[in-house]
Amino acid sequence: MMRSVVSLLVGCCLVLGGARADDEKGKKADKPVRGTINKIDKDSSQGVVITVEVMNKKKGETTTAEEKQEKKFTVTSSTKVEKLSGKKDNQTHEDAKADDLRTGQHVLLTVKGDKVEKVEIVMAKKKK
Repeated sequence: MMRSVVSLLVGCCLVLGGARADDEKGKKADKPVRGTINKIDKDSSQGVVITVEVMNKKKGETTTAEEKQEKKFTVTSSTKVEKLSGKKDNQTHEDAKADDLRTGQHVLLTVKGDKVEKVEIVMAKKKK
């Protein structure tokens, strides 16, 4: 009797564990949206609405006018804004505000659904 109860529990755990792994495998992490800010609307009632020219190219490829897309994103008070500076292996993150966003800046946007969770402002290299 005890042996059948234990084997039943082990079987349930294996079935439920396999189903859970399938659910996690089906969810793909969204890649951050990389682009350049073209327009900023700070007068919106929802928050700051930014229009970003999204870059869909891979490194080393050139883009044509048809491949460039403009998308609108709303930055709310719950959106985390950071400034990135430094090289890839030694980047520093500084807290920033939505007021620090300017046209022409390169940004990385972390988006889940329709909500912008994080905006990273990529700081330009200082010229000598």
